[in-house]
Amino acid sequence: MAYHVTLRTGNLLNAPASDFIVNPSNTVLTLGSGVSGAFAAACGPALQNAMTRALRETGKLQKGDVVATGGCPRFGSVLHAAVMDYNPGATEALPRLGEITTILHNIQTALASFAALHDKNVTLALPLMGTGVGGLDKRRVLEIYRDFFRSAVDFECEVLLYAHSEGDYMLMQRIFGAERS
Repeated sequence: MAYHVTLRTGNLLNAPASDFIVNPSNTVLTLGSGVSGAFAAACGPALQNAMTRALRETGKLQKGDVVATGGCPRFGSVLHAAVMDYNPGATEALPRLGEITTILHNIQTALASFAALHDKNVTLALPLMGTGVGGLDKRRVLEIYRDFFRSAVDFECEVLLYAHSEGDYMLMQRIFGAERS
């Protein structure tokens, strides 16, 4: 079984209804700017309330952790990926490329559990993580995505990979190859 990646351009929150959508967030689960700000605008206070409850239940997060909540009606679950470290006393707020890989593994764990529980194919809407405020190189992040989604898994998953701009979409096409668009 495998991941099937479809490249898209536009607003991630206009993605077709999916089982999961990824919010590149932070360790204190506060909606902020960039993609996370778009989530705040699209989902309203219900999402932030769900994130606050999840943090209370989960406890302190580290970069690379992923927490699932509801709060965004068109999507089964929002996977909040702790890309930025806003914990008090954090010495390095910005992400590193290795943390993107950790996040992808944690997302995969959530997808596998869901697929096993529901005995169905899974859909995931995913933006470029860490490339806005986080400052990570888009090409390197896309190479990590490409290599990660080539791996075999025990479930079928349609990944809708979103580029915010036409330039990012063209870069995605070069990295993933024209046959993947």
